Amino acid sequence: MKIRTSRKTEATIPLSSMADVAFLLIIFFMLTSTIVKESGIELTLPQAKKTEQKKVREKSIVISKKGQYYFNGVPMSPEAIEQSLADMLKDAKDDEARSVTIKADKTIEWQTVVTAIDIVNRLDGIMVLIMEEETAAGASSGPVTATP
Repeated sequence: MKIRTSRKTEATIPLSSMADVAFLLIIFFMLTSTIVKESGIELTLPQAKKTEQKKVREKSIVISKKGQYYFNGVPMSPEAIEQSLADMLKDAKDDEARSVTIKADKTIEWQTVVTAIDIVNRLDGIMVLIMEEETAAGASSGPVTATP
């Protein structure tokens, strides 16, 4: 006896009509989203008056390759820098007025940088340390700034 096999049709979903429905939904949401008007309270915001900017004197300590200290471009000893910086920081109240920039060459000994850091810390200043970063080729790529 011969067994008959029935042919079964596979159920498939027509994807072309699904793409049409997706595009229609995208168009619908694009159109309805632009029509929505946001309600809110009309406010007249106050305008700031023109004020004078405070002039903050630059305070920078630069340490050269030879270990020479410069305070605002003038060569000084660490003791003289501490005295000058103390005079500048005695009336400083905000962080911007108390900030001191320390720029050092990457080839100097760390003790010279630590001496400058100690001066700033003793006078309760805010230190910004800038050192040259060395790249793989040996050329510097620019300053790296760290604020403790």
